[in-house]
Amino acid sequence: MSIETMRVLRSADRVSASQLVRRFGHWQNIANERPVFVLHHGNPRWALMSMPLLSSLTDEADRDARAARLAALHDITLDHMRNMMIVLDSGLVITAINAAARAHFSVSEQDAVGGPLDAIMPETRRALLADAAARVRDTGVGESFDFESGLFVNRRLRARFAPFDHGVVLFLEDMSLADDLAAVRTSADGLAALCAASGRVATGRLTARGLIDDAPDSLAKMVGVGHDQLHGMRLTSIVDVADRPVVNAAIDLVFEHARQTQIATTLLRHGAEPVPVTLALARTDTPHGSLSARYMIVDGSPPANAQPTG
Repeated sequence: MSIETMRVLRSADRVSASQLVRRFGHWQNIANERPVFVLHHGNPRWALMSMPLLSSLTDEADRDARAARLAALHDITLDHMRNMMIVLDSGLVITAINAAARAHFSVSEQDAVGGPLDAIMPETRRALLADAAARVRDTGVGESFDFESGLFVNRRLRARFAPFDHGVVLFLEDMSLADDLAAVRTSADGLAALCAASGRVATGRLTARGLIDDAPDSLAKMVGVGHDQLHGMRLTSIVDVADRPVVNAAIDLVFEHARQTQIATTLLRHGAEPVPVTLALARTDTPHGSLSARYMIVDGSPPANAQPTG
């Protein structure tokens, strides 16, 4: 109930039922301006008011209900944000903190709200963040920088301060995942480059039906056909016919039991003699849950420039 609604209801006149009947015209005029409570045994039981006043009160109640729903939606939205968010007032006191920030700093909403930003930050980062928050509040100019978490090893956070309602809102993004993904991508790219440079190793993806889903140039070079011809081809179609039942069984083993395996087989080549290879298979489902595997084919024939030893 809003302050205005409470003021209107508190200003209401009170009248007994008998008085209302005797002077209905008088009380009807008063009801145009404010509610009239009709008493029954001394207690309010009915209310007399004009339609415009009733509509005003119900409209205000609807606005209050909408505001309450929006406030609840606001809180839910904040708590479902992946990034951390902390709202500070003009005194740099925490007025709101979302679920991601509470989890990272291991603090409850009750303990955080009403306290200074320093209280939830690691000691080694307090001055850095408090000074930045004060500058943004005083200048009205946002700031952004990266810093080490101070709570977890090898965790880099990106802080973004923005002026907000005479105070500051602080967004914190954990950059560690991006760093880890970049490192994995660099490692994978390096491995792919080494395979391509060797000319004797090819690796790619295999579907649950045993079809080649990823045919790199290194495999195309080893087989002697275009990689577009290899895409969608059965892996068994590029090995010796006699070995195909064994390779099929290995593929089934990998997908049905999530096993890793390797097989010595012979790779067929277009316009060239077959070569002995080692075929390795490993189950590696996609992040979306689709069945997938990786294959690696290693040419086991002596290099063309190999020199006999012994």
